[in-house]
Amino acid sequence: MKKMLFILLAGSILLSSGCISSKNQNPTTNSVPQLNPTTTTIKTIVISGDKNVTADETNASSQAVKAFSDAILTGNKTVFFDLLSCAMIQNMREEIDLSGEGAQKLGKGLSNATLIVKYQNKMGYQYEIDGATNSFYTVLENGSWKIDGI
Repeated sequence: MKKMLFILLAGSILLSSGCISSKNQNPTTNSVPQLNPTTTTIKTIVISGDKNVTADETNASSQAVKAFSDAILTGNKTVFFDLLSCAMIQNMREEIDLSGEGAQKLGKGLSNATLIVKYQNKMGYQYEIDGATNSFYTVLENGSWKIDGI
């Protein structure tokens, strides 16, 4: 029953978030949900990428990372799912627990992420958890930056 409810929830999120089609990709109109501010600091040390990426695109991507980190740290599943890419939502196989120790470590690690690669529709970040370096990226979907590859 729990899995069925999760599948229905994920399906409704896919439909409501526009995961079925990808029209109107405008990188400067990112609607990032606002949460209580934390000490999230997204650093930028770009080692490669497209020189035509604007500061607005970079800021919008980093704002999505910040909001995603805040959603994890505050346990806000609505914002968490709103900021996941369609591919991430479609590949989920189990219930998400944002209150566990692992989730909190992830949220704290993401709060100190560093932007390292930027392209117009995809930006790569690195973060650390327990001394191990990990990476993920944001992708532009339907005009909003979404988290992918976590």
